[in-house]
Amino acid sequence: GRPFSRGNLYKILSNPIYIGQIMHKGTAFNGLHTAIINIELWQAVQDKLKANLQGHRTRATAINPSLLTGLVFDEVGNRLTPTHSKKGARRYRYYIDQQSEAEDQRTSADVLRLPAQELEEVVQRTLVSFLKDESRLVSLMGNIEAEKARHQIQVAAELAEQLSETYSSHQIYILQRIVSRITVHKNKIEIAIAMNKIWTVSQSETIAVGGLVTVIEVPVELKRCGMAVRLIVRALGELTRRQPDSKLVGRIAKAHKWFAQLSSGHSDSIQAIARQEKVTSSYVTRVVHLAFLAPDIVQRIMRGDQPIELNIDRLIRLVPLPTDWDAQRKLLGMIN
Repeated sequence: GRPFSRGNLYKILSNPIYIGQIMHKGTAFNGLHTAIINIELWQAVQDKLKANLQGHRTRATAINPSLLTGLVFDEVGNRLTPTHSKKGARRYRYYIDQQSEAEDQRTSADVLRLPAQELEEVVQRTLVSFLKDESRLVSLMGNIEAEKARHQIQVAAELAEQLSETYSSHQIYILQRIVSRITVHKNKIEIAIAMNKIWTVSQSETIAVGGLVTVIEVPVELKRCGMAVRLIVRALGELTRRQPDSKLVGRIAKAHKWFAQLSSGHSDSIQAIARQEKVTSSYVTRVVHLAFLAPDIVQRIMRGDQPIELNIDRLIRLVPLPTDWDAQRKLLGMIN
């Protein structure tokens, strides 16, 4: 009287008894019973099961696949595994040291919990840049013929283009194939690349373990932001380029809208806005305070150039903000 589980269904669909065979010690033998499924249908089902298994392994059908599954470790050797949480309709992905978290729940705030998209973007950008660096690639090829070197440079450039595309099962395949290990330290990320697999990534046969491994170091700064850690990349002296925080931008826009309603007389009180928006009066009051942020602070938030730890939760906790703009800049870490 219980529903079939996925494992039950897989066992039924892969059981050769329905095509007149009996399994014994891993080998199929012709049975004495009559088949009730023809071999063509049977083979079509096995092909489908095999395709589904491959898709599961590469996470090709996932909505937001974790590109670096099995590759990421912290500096003491603990594997970081993908996980996610949901808040409303939004899904937040992380790589987390679940072993340390399980050892002591009381110290979960100290567990390394990296936003997945930020880490994946750092790894992708670094690999794309490396695969396009012809002089560095040639220096790692050793003593080979010029024609072969040109071919391998072309292969690397094609891989770089494929990694630059949107998330796909092929991207996961490339990363799992050429990256040996990603180690996250407090001040850097190390990406170990199996060089022999770059030139053979398009081949179907299994490549022997070994060969030259080169390690790329990406200077980063890890900053805690709530329960997660944010990655600030300081590679090649470039500032981190981030998308504006939509929550921050949206709340500031709402603050100016509500303040305009109050100052124009369109709404006669905080309570009126609260009733209209179906929120509490204290919430409206806290949000309206954001309308008095210094213009340059607002501009930096619109560009995504604010300190990484300044999110909407922290900003709301700080209201009412000082009326002096210099005091605001100092409080929010925007002096320069």
